Amino acid sequence: MPEKMKKNKTIAIIFSVATLFVAIMGLIGYLPGMGLTGSLGKDYIPMAFSTAISFIFCATTILYLNAEKKTRFLSAFFIVLAGLVSLFGLLDFIGFVVGKDLNFEESIVNIGQTVNGVPVGLMSPANGALFFLAGGVSVIYLAALLSNKKFRISAFLFGFGGLLVLFASIVFTLAYLFGKPLMYDAGYRGAVIPMAFTTALGFLTMSVAMITFQAHIYPLRLIEGQKTRSMLFRYILPLTFFSVILGIITGTIFLEFSEINPAILAIILIILASFLSIAVATLITRYMGHSIEGQTEAINHAWQALRESEEKYRNLFETMEQGVVYQNTQGEIFSANTAAERILGLSFEQMKGRKSLDPRWKAVDKNNRELAGEEHPAMIALRTRKPVLNFLQGIFNPKLENYVWILVNSVPQFKTGSDQPYQVFSTFLDITERRNAELELENLKKDLENQVLEKTKQLQERITELEQFYEATINREFRINELQKQIKELEAQLNKQKSE
Repeated sequence: MPEKMKKNKTIAIIFSVATLFVAIMGLIGYLPGMGLTGSLGKDYIPMAFSTAISFIFCATTILYLNAEKKTRFLSAFFIVLAGLVSLFGLLDFIGFVVGKDLNFEESIVNIGQTVNGVPVGLMSPANGALFFLAGGVSVIYLAALLSNKKFRISAFLFGFGGLLVLFASIVFTLAYLFGKPLMYDAGYRGAVIPMAFTTALGFLTMSVAMITFQAHIYPLRLIEGQKTRSMLFRYILPLTFFSVILGIITGTIFLEFSEINPAILAIILIILASFLSIAVATLITRYMGHSIEGQTEAINHAWQALRESEEKYRNLFETMEQGVVYQNTQGEIFSANTAAERILGLSFEQMKGRKSLDPRWKAVDKNNRELAGEEHPAMIALRTRKPVLNFLQGIFNPKLENYVWILVNSVPQFKTGSDQPYQVFSTFLDITERRNAELELENLKKDLENQVLEKTKQLQERITELEQFYEATINREFRINELQKQIKELEAQLNKQKSE
């Protein structure tokens, strides 16, 4: 997580915990003898019970938004919590307008104690309006988070709602700090219940937590980053707030404790504001000057590095042995290097605008089968959105009036955030000599195999003749042996007859 985001989350968590602390102190104020914890002054009304509960719901919701892991169940749960806060606040405000207790708060709270004629324990309609706003924008932001959609608008509404709550809480807090809290002279029934001092502090801490928990939340994103606008905002906004607050405090003190003419006081304040503005303007211009100089130098270095990189790329593009061709999504060639012109036998002007579907390529596959335009590797890469590697094809070279064999790699290219290619580039290597050598080797292999088969056939025939001769010879010897045996038997019989 970037350091800025960690810092923002830390601030949001601190102010959310501060809101919880204020709410808990408001609840403790209803215990006997603990009234000051909910009002911070005996002449001020304490925080309403329902206000404290609403603060707890809102603060825990903001803490959940700062959590690293979020689940659908918890997101839905906090949508319900924020929705209850918003609904209760809306009913309180509408009830004030129509003069009725729409949220039944008066039935729950015992209105027995008053401070300066104001009943204790009832939510101010100003509280209701602010809780309706804070709870409503929280519901919108959580709903967008739950639906896994882009929530730029919901983030803006969340931050803008927090900003409105901040301005309102500053007004009520300053009124208390100047000793003139708002709405205390309005009475009750038909008039407005004032906002408690602790409630104003709770809205102040809660609003800061709302606008700081994410860097993309409005208005925090106006002062984040290194843009000129952001840097000016970081100086001008604090200066504006500081000048206004200083003017108010100084004017109040002088009017309260001094007899100085208001015109002289106005001149003094103008002079002080002028000197302060000049000092801050000097700091801003100095900072902006250094920042712009630094950025200009960085840009110059970047441009120089880019030019050097482009020069290296151009030299490589023009001198490499591999052919390179760039095609748009329609398959039209819009860039090619010198090697591509040499391998394909066409000048760039002849190739420019020609599509893969053009039959003049006379492309064939590795089996010498005609290759249709949509079967070219570049078109396959565009269609499948995946690289096509080591694709062997033959292309007719009109200069050589013969086919050249190329090994092609086609790679689709995508723009950031898009899943559709906007162009494809193909690199190819002329392997005609290797292909011819392989074909020649294959032919020699076939010839050798044929010779071996022929010799084997001749040898088999010779073996057959020898076997036949062998068999004939054996038969002849066998018959000679038989005849010799018969002769010997006859001689024996003849000799026997002579002896008798």
